[in-house]
Amino acid sequence: MLEIPEYKDRIVAFIDILGFEALILSLSKNPELRERIHAALTKIRSTRDSSRRANTAQSDLEINQFSDSIAISAEPTKKGFFSVIWACGWLNADLLYSGILTRGGISVGPTVHESDLIYGEAMLQAYRIESSAAVYPRIVVDDAIFEYPGIGAQKPYLRQDGDGLWFIDPFEFEASCPGAAGLAADGYDPREIYFKELGKHIESGLSGATRVDHRSKWQWLKSRYEAALQFHRSGGKTQFMRSLEMAEQNAAADAEKRR
Repeated sequence: MLEIPEYKDRIVAFIDILGFEALILSLSKNPELRERIHAALTKIRSTRDSSRRANTAQSDLEINQFSDSIAISAEPTKKGFFSVIWACGWLNADLLYSGILTRGGISVGPTVHESDLIYGEAMLQAYRIESSAAVYPRIVVDDAIFEYPGIGAQKPYLRQDGDGLWFIDPFEFEASCPGAAGLAADGYDPREIYFKELGKHIESGLSGATRVDHRSKWQWLKSRYEAALQFHRSGGKTQFMRSLEMAEQNAAADAEKRR
């Protein structure tokens, strides 16, 4: 007899690559774009594959990929919420380096998500947020999540936009360019290289935008990019670096207690 999975609350994220159809139609004329698209889809697939292995940062997540889209979910706990934010934020930040814009929504509610099967109210709401509320290349978090027992006002790596919506700030994840360790050893700043590459993509996107709605998306990203770049050059510490320092301090304190 067919076993029906339990229909229970989950935190669900739905993320979509913006302008994917236009990107695909440009592939034959732009070899460099082919490399970027392949890298983006490979990154999405690797995030999914990581969730299917034990003892990874994504092992407590369910992840499905549908061509240019990805669905991520976890149990509605503080840890589950953070795991979804972490996975979405890093994916967003990494794809920006390739000039690939993403938009998404995150919600909570009854949902079935196992293997390659996903359906339910949270998935539907996450899709609605992505398609109608996110507007810009941002991953918006449903306010209902913050009212969920055990999560409350937890807003790691989030920022509130001018319209009052909370979204994942990709610049808080300290993403850098590939080969960062080697570049740092040679005296280069991998974070600066990340910003430089993203700046090129933003200027290219703005110069090539013929529609007002497309230009507004790139302009929105540019304003946040410029603020993040200024913050970096002023010596500001991202949420990622602050969390890393706190973890190191806690580890040192624990080691001191064991002496």
